[in-house]
Amino acid sequence: MILFIISTILCTLANRIWQLLILCAIQACGSSSSVSISAGIISDIYSPKDRGFAFGIFSLAPATLTGTAAGGFIIQYLNWRWLFYYLATYGGIIILLILCFVPETSSSVNQQNKTPKFNSNVFSTKSRFNPFATLKLLGYPNFVLTAIYMSIVVSMITLQNISVSRNLSTRSYHLLPSSIGLLFIAPTLGCSLGSAIGGKYSDFVLQKARKNGVEIICPEVRIKSATPGALMVPCSYLIFGWLLIINFNIYVLMILWFFAVFGSYIIYSSLSPYLIDVCPGLSASAIALSYCMRLITAGVISIFGSLMEDFLGTGWYYTLIFVMCFLPTFFLVLVYFNGNRWKENFFKRNSYALH
Repeated sequence: MILFIISTILCTLANRIWQLLILCAIQACGSSSSVSISAGIISDIYSPKDRGFAFGIFSLAPATLTGTAAGGFIIQYLNWRWLFYYLATYGGIIILLILCFVPETSSSVNQQNKTPKFNSNVFSTKSRFNPFATLKLLGYPNFVLTAIYMSIVVSMITLQNISVSRNLSTRSYHLLPSSIGLLFIAPTLGCSLGSAIGGKYSDFVLQKARKNGVEIICPEVRIKSATPGALMVPCSYLIFGWLLIINFNIYVLMILWFFAVFGSYIIYSSLSPYLIDVCPGLSASAIALSYCMRLITAGVISIFGSLMEDFLGTGWYYTLIFVMCFLPTFFLVLVYFNGNRWKENFFKRNSYALH
């Protein structure tokens, strides 16, 4: 967070676009620590039956709600440097809150328990730090297939955000930056509600399996909870794209935008606890690596997003997004039916190599 604050302050002094890009990258390095460390804290203090809801609450976006609405007004009536003044102040408040209210949550490691279990966060390990050990998870089918699906689905939000800003500032809408900023309240609400509901629903599906008398509960049960989002997301994008090209009613478009993001975060909040559950003792590493994959995916596809929309046309561009969201759902089918076997084989081979 100190790195975040310093780089944010330096952003206000940038006079060249390349300076701003480099400083924003450093800024993101500082802020990203909160994602992986928070996942570890959630794994420490919540049991699997409550972990989904806890992760959903963690993924709520009240700051995004105020930030997107305020950002447009700041740019329109002040200037872009004020965005970074705000963020530097925000980072300082966050540091104080962490120092005052976040205690150490890590428990001692049980050295005798060498077999990772679904209901345990304990993983046998030597106290040696290996920053590259996390990459071993890329050979873990449960993790990599689920993380690829999550990365693709959530990255589509970035493509839609870019597309919406371009289209609503032109076409027949001709909205000002402040108005476009207010419209971002719709996806932000979708993110917040999808996070909370998706996480709680993930726990509900898990507890329902227990009530049905299933003796051994596999983490793959959580995958069922992503089904509503997996159906909702591609359909929302498809309808949104074809209505956008005919300059349809903006309120209907906002509702579809809401459901696209709402479904995406149902998926995200349902499957993130699954990644924590199937990587016992490695929860922070698993979420950090999945987040890394998600951001790389979003960064790469955003480079080509506008070019693809110009080449294909808006309607077919959103049809492509529909296909990209729908086809990877078969990854989840593979994990659901093979996950337990893959997990046993992976940890049998890599129980010590991961550390």
